[in-house]
Amino acid sequence: MPRAWTSNIKVGSATQAGTAIAISPDEQWIYVAGMSADAVTTLRGDLYIGFFADTPSGGIGPNAAVLSPNGAFLYTPNMGSGTVGVHALAAGSGLIVGTNAFAVGSAPTDIAMAPSGQFAYVANSGSNNISSLQIDATTGMPTTAPVNVAAGIGTQRLRVTPNGKFLYAPALNGSVYGYAINGTSGALTAVPGSPFPTGNGNVAIAIVEPRP
Repeated sequence: MPRAWTSNIKVGSATQAGTAIAISPDEQWIYVAGMSADAVTTLRGDLYIGFFADTPSGGIGPNAAVLSPNGAFLYTPNMGSGTVGVHALAAGSGLIVGTNAFAVGSAPTDIAMAPSGQFAYVANSGSNNISSLQIDATTGMPTTAPVNVAAGIGTQRLRVTPNGKFLYAPALNGSVYGYAINGTSGALTAVPGSPFPTGNGNVAIAIVEPRP
């Protein structure tokens, strides 16, 4: 059943300038990216327990928080250092037990993963491109160097379709860029007609799967 949290609680210093939140698949853990503190706060899903822990984000200025499809890793793009933090999560407890990082483009603002967990895509708002990477399911780290494809000006967010076949990236210049995902390599190829004109200042996108 869907749940929502409306309580205001005082937690760790990492929630200074909290920019994003991720919730574990079992809804027992909440992760908050704290941009000012360069850290991630881990909270229990039942906020009344009051548990929290702060963990360095693996870089400067975490701007998003995204869980891998299997719930084993948390990814935090670090806008100020051009890196993505990879946080290993303990099975059963949800606590962060290790942090690595890998380099991407300038000012990364978001990361999206294919449903299979094999491929990751990072929006680089400073270099106006998207980095595609193949991911090791055991370590959560890339197995290949980033392959960059052009994107719109100031791309902020990325979304992969539920079937894992397409990636969409809204841009501040009033367009949405669409890419087909190669099922073997994860490589991106612009779809016909991309970019698609929209209003100016796009900062987010949602994809809704049609229902019969």
